[in-house]
Amino acid sequence: MLRKLSSYSLICQNRPDGYGGVAILVKNHIQYSPLPDLTLDHNIQVLGIRVSNLFRREVTVISVYCPSGNNYNAELIAKIFNQCSGPSIVCGDFNAHHRLWTNLHDENQGGRAIFDFLCEDPNWILATPHNLVTRRCPRSSVGSTIDLTFTTSDIGLPQHVGTGPFWNSDHIPVFISLTIPRLTVFNSKIWALKDSKWKIWNESINNTLISENFKNTNNPSAAYEMFKNTILNVSKTHFSPKAQPSPRQEKRRPWWNTECSKAAAECRRAYGKWIALPSPANKQNLNKMDARLKRTTRNAQNQSWEKLVKDVNESSNMKKVWGFAKSLLGVKQNNFHQWTNVPSPPSIPPTERKKALADRFLHHLTTHACNESNQRDNASRALMKAVQEAIKE
Repeated sequence: MLRKLSSYSLICQNRPDGYGGVAILVKNHIQYSPLPDLTLDHNIQVLGIRVSNLFRREVTVISVYCPSGNNYNAELIAKIFNQCSGPSIVCGDFNAHHRLWTNLHDENQGGRAIFDFLCEDPNWILATPHNLVTRRCPRSSVGSTIDLTFTTSDIGLPQHVGTGPFWNSDHIPVFISLTIPRLTVFNSKIWALKDSKWKIWNESINNTLISENFKNTNNPSAAYEMFKNTILNVSKTHFSPKAQPSPRQEKRRPWWNTECSKAAAECRRAYGKWIALPSPANKQNLNKMDARLKRTTRNAQNQSWEKLVKDVNESSNMKKVWGFAKSLLGVKQNNFHQWTNVPSPPSIPPTERKKALADRFLHHLTTHACNESNQRDNASRALMKAVQEAIKE
C-alpha cells in the first residue's frame, strides 16, 4: 500500500514479489530529475534522482535494496556507485556485514565487496557509525547493521547519524543531518570591447600566427592550443577584461542604525540554521527573528522622522530634508519628480512655488503612502507641517 503525502513527490520502484521495494520522497518545492533505470542481477533494486540547484549545485541521491548479502561482488557495487556525479549520497539495505561497520555478525560476500570498493575509490566515505543497529530480528531481537549510508568526499561526514522511533517494522528508521557546502560563485568578468580596436586585434592575431608558423603545424591538438592561446593573449592585450559590476545596489537608508544591523545579523543566522536543519523549532525561531527585524526597522524609521521634525527650522537645508523623505518613503527618482514638478513661470513668486511644492508632497503622503500602509504616521504629518511653517515668509 502506498501512502500519499501531499507535500512530497514520490519516486518508487516496487519489488516483483510484492514485498516492498525502494522509494525516494522529495519536497514539492525541490527540483529534481530521475536517473536512468539500472537493471542488475539477483533482484537488486536501484533508484536514483539528481536534485537541482541545491546550494547552487546538483546532488545525486540513490536508494538501494539488496535481498541477499552473498549474491554480489565489488564489480556490481561499482556499477551502482558509478551512476553518481558530483556530490552524492547512496543509502539503502545492503544486507552486508563487515568489521568496518559492525562486529555483531560475521563478514559475508557483500560486506567484503563494499570494503574492497571503498579501498579502491577514495572519493567515497562510509557515513554509518560503527555498530549502529538498524534492524532487529523479530524472533531473536538480535541487532544488525545492514542499512548503510555513503557520501562523497566533497560532502564529507554527516553532522548527525542516528536511529529514530519504532515504525512497526523490523527495520529502524535512520535520520541523517548533512551540511552541503555552498558553491561560491565569483563575479564574472566581461571583455572591454571597442570597435576602434578590432582592426588592430585582427592584425595582431595574424602576425602572431605567422611568427609561430601556424600554417605548417600538422598536429591538430598543437594547432588548436596555439590558436586558442593566441586569441586569448591578444584579446587580453587589446580588450582587457574587467570585473562585471553587480546589478544590485544598496539602497540609501539614512535611518539604519546599529540596532538594525544587529537584528539583521540575528535574522540571517536564524535563516542559516533553518536551511541547515528545517525543523519546527528553527522555523519558529526564524519567524521570531524576522518579526524583531521588522519591529526594529519600523522603530528606527519613526525615530528618524521625529528627530528630523525636531531639528527642522528656518535655516534647514531643504535639499537634505527632501532627500531624506524620498529615501524613507521609497519614492523612485522619476516618480518623485512627477508629483514635485510644480510649474514655475516667472510670474509666480518663489514663496508660492515652495508652498505649492509642500502642499503637493503632503497630498501625496496622505493619499498614497498612508493608504499603502493602512495607517497614518503622525510623525510624517508633523514633519510636513513643520516644513510648511519653515518656508513661510
